[in-house]
Amino acid sequence: MKSLFLIAPLLVLLLAVARAVETEEDCKCWKDFVPELHVDHYHCRGLIHKRLFDCNEPEPPLCKCTVDGKQITLDLGETHCAGMKNAGKNCDNDQEFEEFFKQNPHLKLHH
Repeated sequence: MKSLFLIAPLLVLLLAVARAVETEEDCKCWKDFVPELHVDHYHCRGLIHKRLFDCNEPEPPLCKCTVDGKQITLDLGETHCAGMKNAGKNCDNDQEFEEFFKQNPHLKLHH
């Protein structure tokens, strides 16, 4: 019984690592993102801004910001307008993001 308690954590660790390893074919990415091997598993790398996102995640809405009276659309993966000069913090379509994060709470880091 004592050896079972010693082996159990090792088995859990091995199973967790085995699940993290994916094949490129199993990694589905958003438009303008491509599968990239990162350590021992795949992520999706942005072709435009080089950001990493997990494979097989639902696609978020595009953030729309009003800058100097004109609406612009930010790159996929952007979730706020804070970095835009003369724009507010939240996206104009913030309600779409609230609904998206309500359906996918595991994706909401901060917003």
